[in-house]
Amino acid sequence: MTFWSDANIPEPTRKYRFQIDFGGSILWWAKSASKPGFEINTNKYTAINHSIEFPGILTWNDVTITVVDVGKKTKGYYDDLASIGYKAPIGPNVAGGIEKKESKSLKIEQVDAEGVPVETWVLHNYIIKSVNFGDLSYDDDGLVELQLTIAYDWAELK
Repeated sequence: MTFWSDANIPEPTRKYRFQIDFGGSILWWAKSASKPGFEINTNKYTAINHSIEFPGILTWNDVTITVVDVGKKTKGYYDDLASIGYKAPIGPNVAGGIEKKESKSLKIEQVDAEGVPVETWVLHNYIIKSVNFGDLSYDDDGLVELQLTIAYDWAELK
């Protein structure tokens, strides 16, 4: 018997059932998102004739979110640079620097067919690390997509 015909097994989660909560605002224009992941570096020690691996520091991997440019979202993400302290190098007063503002969190939720969250990832103290503002082409009538790379301090699975 195949697993999908067994009524006792819960429905598998689907890739297309997700939502992204960007500080209380749902990004309905999100097209795709990678889920958090981590790496633990290891340190190798030699004990006589044995090589032993010990865990080191855990590092959370960046998350990539692709959104469709709706309602001038490009300008909004560009203006976010000023809110974290970026100043274009124009004129004599270009001092300052980029800083990490107040603690913020981002949620990536997988939902079931009824829209109930099945898995919720909370990314704590995130920053938008990079933005690719998309490509333009005369031979493609598709939508302009923006790609955001999000760095964060740590993630929590709820």
